[in-house]
Amino acid sequence: MKLIPILEKIISLIFCLNFCFSYYDAANILAIFHTPSKSHLLLAQPLLFELAREGHEVTVVSPFPEKNPPKGYIDIAVPEVIEFTRNHWKTIFDHVNDDYFTIITRMIKSCAVMTNNTLTHPKVKKLISNSMSVKFDLLFIEVFLNDAFLGFAELFDCPVIVMSTVGMTPWANDYIGNPTPISYLHNGLLPYSDKMSIKEKFISLAVNVVERLITYFYLHPKQNAIFSFNFPNSRKTLSELRKEKVSVLFLNSHSSFTSPRPYFKNVVEVGGMQIKNDTNEELPEDIKKFMDEADYGVILFAMGSNLKPSLMHNSTKEAILSGLASLPQKIILKWDDPHVQVDPNKFLVKTWVPQNLILNHKNTKVFITHGGLLSCFEAVNYAVPILGIPMFGDQTSNVDMAEKGGWGLKLKYTDITIETLREKLIKLTEDSSYQEMINNISMLYRDQLVPPLNLARYWVEYVIKHKGAYHLKSSVLDLKYYQFYNLDLLLILSLILFVMNLIFTLTKNKIMNRLKTATKEKLM
Repeated sequence: MKLIPILEKIISLIFCLNFCFSYYDAANILAIFHTPSKSHLLLAQPLLFELAREGHEVTVVSPFPEKNPPKGYIDIAVPEVIEFTRNHWKTIFDHVNDDYFTIITRMIKSCAVMTNNTLTHPKVKKLISNSMSVKFDLLFIEVFLNDAFLGFAELFDCPVIVMSTVGMTPWANDYIGNPTPISYLHNGLLPYSDKMSIKEKFISLAVNVVERLITYFYLHPKQNAIFSFNFPNSRKTLSELRKEKVSVLFLNSHSSFTSPRPYFKNVVEVGGMQIKNDTNEELPEDIKKFMDEADYGVILFAMGSNLKPSLMHNSTKEAILSGLASLPQKIILKWDDPHVQVDPNKFLVKTWVPQNLILNHKNTKVFITHGGLLSCFEAVNYAVPILGIPMFGDQTSNVDMAEKGGWGLKLKYTDITIETLREKLIKLTEDSSYQEMINNISMLYRDQLVPPLNLARYWVEYVIKHKGAYHLKSSVLDLKYYQFYNLDLLLILSLILFVMNLIFTLTKNKIMNRLKTATKEKLM
């Protein structure tokens, strides 16, 4: 009996010590995800929730209010900053054939407006004005044409982790200086593999050069202007903040289904971080019953968080619904209009679906998707072949990757008819090679030493613990372009060779002239 008070004291001591250490290790983290694509926030949210549960205070600025945040998660919702994009999403199906440069300039303009709208929002301005009384240990931002947010890093004197939700991009690479050999790594928005023809290499090189010019003469001036306006007392330039403050880059990618490429130590692949493989969640009863009773399996049609299928052209909508109705499989249809006219015995229509849980069901045969990276990772994780209908951004490249990898097929939006849709889906369901290939890729993806979420959490706490972990930064960031490509050395070498050749030529000519003179004198 005497042991009980002693045990109680020991337990109390352990609890107190645990609390003290937790308090000591707890950090204040500011996260900013400003884009109108909720999927970008959904990728990071499990990490942000996990950090909050571990005792860190996580302040998140985004356009999407969080209904049930965990303790320690401070939600600064700024939905107004993306109001102007509503018309864009309504007309997205009219722009699927826009050329690359129209798309990229539109993106830069839109992201500049979103960045400025975020920084000038009253809630964010209050955060800026209270900078003397608030301390953050880390700035965590999505890198998506929004460099001006780096002003917070100087304002709060904290290191930065940036995350690219679309894998490696030139803009993400600018923060780290990671090597990108363009001899075999194509531009991410081009439908090429790492085995390019001469023609494809020329096109990729040209696109990269033009993209760099657009970055330096269009993107950077816009972001510099936004930065100067919102952080007028800054003593550093955006270029200096990129070099000095960014510690680690998170990439939504994984080597199992992307081309091998070199990465610095501070480039961390966390692709699929949003997937919960250890969850106890179950399908809603109506979806479970519908799928369990599907004798020929189920096809999931889900085009992401932004696209509204009801706004598709009428002929395309009719082709999709009629084509799906003609197949033996049952269809789960994620559709923004719950009153769409379909056979309720054949179709289960939902405005929202638990995509992970549906893909994890044994009866799911094919996933019809827009080709966003989150959806591609979920398809790979649960080994479900895809039919990709890309709409914009990196989606074309993602779907091309699936098609070339043998675990999916591509169908252009403008090519959708009843016949083309049926042909692709029949091929995916009847040709076993697609299922076999994605089974193999799924095993490669899932065979990871550390789950992506745990890996990301480790690096966040590593950067905080080591005050930025700046020892990981490469000196390549201090090099000019001509230095990086050794053009200065080539110029010096060329000058040396030129001078040596000149000396040799002059010496030779002088000797020859003397010989000629001597010969003439002898003849005389």
